[in-house]
Parts: sequence; C-alpha cells; structure tokens
Amino acid sequence: MTQPSSTALLARAFSLHQAGRLTDAAAAYQEALRSQPHNRAALNNLGALQIQAGDYAAAVATFGTLVAQRPDDAIARCNFGYSLIQLDRASEAELHLRRAISLRPDYAQAHNNLGIALAQLNRFEEAAVAFAHALELEPAYADAANNLGDCLNRTGEGEHAAAVFEARLNEDPNDRRAGVGLALAHALQGRLRQAQEALEQLAEAHPDDAQVWRTLGLAHYWDAQLMSAETAFRKALTLQPDSSEASFGAAASLLGRGEFAAGWPLYEQRPEGSLGASLRFPHIPRWDGRPLPGMLLLYGEQGLGDVTQFCRYVPLVKERVGGIALLLDQHWQALAPLLASLPGIDALLTDVESLGGSGAPPVMACASILSLPYLFNTTPTTIPRDIPYLRAPPTSRRAWSEMLRSVPTLRVGIAWAVYARVEQLNVTRHKSVPFELLAPLFDIPGVSLVSLQKDPAGKAVRDTVAAGKLIDYSAEFHDFGETAALIENLDLVITADTSVAHVAGALGKPVWMLDRFNTCWRWRLSTIDTPWYPTMRIFRQTQFGDWKAVVDQVAIELRRYAAANS
Repeated sequence: MTQPSSTALLARAFSLHQAGRLTDAAAAYQEALRSQPHNRAALNNLGALQIQAGDYAAAVATFGTLVAQRPDDAIARCNFGYSLIQLDRASEAELHLRRAISLRPDYAQAHNNLGIALAQLNRFEEAAVAFAHALELEPAYADAANNLGDCLNRTGEGEHAAAVFEARLNEDPNDRRAGVGLALAHALQGRLRQAQEALEQLAEAHPDDAQVWRTLGLAHYWDAQLMSAETAFRKALTLQPDSSEASFGAAASLLGRGEFAAGWPLYEQRPEGSLGASLRFPHIPRWDGRPLPGMLLLYGEQGLGDVTQFCRYVPLVKERVGGIALLLDQHWQALAPLLASLPGIDALLTDVESLGGSGAPPVMACASILSLPYLFNTTPTTIPRDIPYLRAPPTSRRAWSEMLRSVPTLRVGIAWAVYARVEQLNVTRHKSVPFELLAPLFDIPGVSLVSLQKDPAGKAVRDTVAAGKLIDYSAEFHDFGETAALIENLDLVITADTSVAHVAGALGKPVWMLDRFNTCWRWRLSTIDTPWYPTMRIFRQTQFGDWKAVVDQVAIELRRYAAANS
C-alpha cells in the first residue's frame, strides 16, 4: 500500500486543524515531521496548534526546534517568545522577541509580545513603548491597544489610558476589554460613579465576565461602598473561583467593615496565605496555629508597612512554638534592624540561602507574617495593642539624639511621597502628596520640620531645605532601624507614606497619617483613628485626589498642637 506523501500529510493536517480537530491535526503534523523533520510549515503549524490548545511547554519545544533550524526566522522567534511568556520565562522571551524585531522591525506582533514580556518583568514604561510601537505599525491592532491601555492603567496614567481605550472603542464599540479598561481609567482619575455606571452596564450585558465584576468591585471599594464591592467580588469568584484578585477584594470589603471572622479566611486565599498555595516555600508545611514543638519560619510578604503592622503577633507566636526563625530577605531586609527588637525571635535571617546553611535552625513549619491575624482569630476588639512593640536600635537612638541636639522642639517628622512596589505604581500616584502643597506647614511658629523622606528629590525640596524650613538628614537613612531611631527623637510624625506611619505607630509615637480617599481596608473602621495604632490620627481626603484640603486641615491642627505643646 502506497504511503501518503509528506505534502499530502501536511495538507490533511492543515484541513483537520482548520476543522478544529486539534488532536487529530497534531498527530498528522507529527506524522509529516517524521518524514520531513525540517519542514518549516509543519513545525510552525504544529507550534501554533499547541499554543491554541494551551500546551505551551510543547509549543516551546516545537518552536525551539524551528528556531534552532532557522535562526533568522522572525515568525518562529516571535512565536517562541510568546510561548516562553506563557511559562513565566519572560527574560528568555525578551531575547528572542528582540531578535525577531531586529530581523523584521515592522513586525507588529513581535513588538506587542515584547511588551507583554516586559510587563511580566514589571518594566512597565518599556512595555508601554513596545505596545505603542505595535499600534503605530498597525493602528487597528486591538490586542496592542488594549495592552497599552492596561499598562498605562497599571502605572496610574489614567488620562492617557482613557484616550487609548476611547480610540479603540471608536474602532470597535463592542470591545469589552476596552470598555472595562476605560471604566478603570475613569476610576483611577476619581470619576468613580462614571466608572460604576459603565461597569454595571457591561455586567448586565455580559453577566458571565469575571473581569467586569472584579473591576466593578474595585470601583465600589474605592468609593467606600463596601457591601456593593463584596457582592461584585463574590460574583467574580463564582465565575472564576481561583481569582486571587477577587478573593482579596472580597476580603478587603469584609475587613474594612470589621467583619474579621468572614474576612480573614478570604484574605488567606492569596498565594502566600495559609489557605493558598505557597510560591516561596512549597516544600515546608504550613503552620495552622496549633502548638509546634520545633522551629517555625516566619517570613515577610507584600509591603514593608504590612510586615511592620503584623509583626506585633510574634510574641504571641512564641507562646505556641519551640522557636522562631524570622526571614527578612529581598526588600524586607531594610526592616531587619528594627524587627530585631521583637521579643521571641531565635534567629533573624536576611537571605533565603541561610535556611539551608550549616548551623541554620531546622524548620518544621512556616507562615507568612501577614497570616498571623487569621491564625490568632483576630477581631476588631482583640487586636494586640501592646504599644510600643518595636524599638529602634539603642546605639542609633543615641546617635540621632546627639545629631538633633541643636534642633529645637517641637520636632515634627514629615514624609509626603510613597514608593510602592513597581507593580503598584498607581498606588504611588494616589498616596503621594505633591510637595508644593505642603507650603502651609513650613511657616508654623515653634515647629521644626524634619524630613523622613528617603531620597527626597526636586528643586522645591532643595529650596525649602536651603531656606531653613525643612531639615534633611535623608542621606543617613540606611534602613528602618535608622528611620525608627530618628522618629523616637521626634515629638510628632506627619506622613503620607504608610510604611513610616506603621513604624511610628509601632513605636507608640504620635502620628498623623495623610490618607487617600480610596483608602486601604485597614484604615476603614474609622475616619479619624484606628484600633491598630492608638497614637494615630487620620486626615483623609473627602474628595478623590484633593490633598489641598487635607494639608489645610493639618496646618490648622499643627498650629493648635504647637501652641498646646510650647
């Protein structure tokens, strides 16, 4: 019996592929490749099929073979890069995508895929450039337009994002992704009701779209409509049960209302939570809060302020375990000198390699510091209030006392800008106070303002320091031990930077926090104070983005405070 030719096999495979019979088509492509292993069409089509089927590991192998055979094939490089992105191998993907672009500079898909890789690497400004270039090459390229808009939303550039999405919707009014992106862009600019109305219309038209419900939940949450936010987030969870964003949003909506019993379990659904799948230490059992005879590994997660807030539980943990190894690696290292003051720590580690080193304590279980409120069944009335629970290193405290000897009281520390994690640049924009708006605070009699801002920048800052209205020791801030030592030598702290607010509150220092309208769940139990820090007073925006009114109120209160403490 005559065997079909490779050309016939390839034609049959392509016909099956077009008919959607992916398993049969893959077998036919493989059969064609057995007779012609270097057939470009067979390799390329098989790889495209594997991408279509979501089998990205197989696609990487297929396109890897094709790239090895044809290193100057821009299409193969592009598809190879895309497949690597899907396996979270963005650094490798970047190399192949840049090579594809060098081979074909006008290859819009390669520019778009490069943008996806760069965004995965948290290089959002570069990603936006790549998406914009793809869109310049193909103005009707829907994926590039939406990727660019999403990237701009991620960095908090809502106005620019809105323009991109509006242009896309002019091309296709039914582009749901662009509609959601535009609503989010409105929300980022404080047009919360407009965003909610648009998203409610999308939810009515597309009730099975989890992204619509998640974004609607966020718009309600930012507007302090916590019941509506929870409803939307829970709807998203019914559609996409593994959505960490939706579970976190529902948790925040509950915690912000003080419903801790229902909120903490949802909060723990995140990857490093007690009920999630650990990405950092999957090989170490999770601690469930019960007595443990051996060593427990506690480790940092999320922001510096989060760790500072929840490390208060460490002395309580020590009552239940044989020992505590506290790991503060990566960006949490800056907290190590300060958290060393916590009672109950047996080993303080600043790099993960120490866990496997000689002499390292054997670990029986692990937990994120952020899981401790859940593990201790915390309610609003049982929040540990043993304040202060942190102290600055004594030598640093004495050194700062000497450095500030010539600074007259009332000494008031001030921090106005926030440096959020790079993947949350929109938070940086919302939480930071433009320095120029602080002018009313610089001429209050009897007040010595001391900068708590790390690496302050800008001519306005330099001019204020030069005029003697602001004292700047930022060059001496090497870690939070130094920041805490300075704070302990101050009379009051005024801060928009929540990490500084957490540290001041943990030290028991009077602290006035300048808070955004779309605030975090932990500050929602009251508009002016918080059970987490008895010495904290909150000055919150009453209108989205309006820092002027906040600073004007702080100036009034600071004059009163100075007069009362003169």
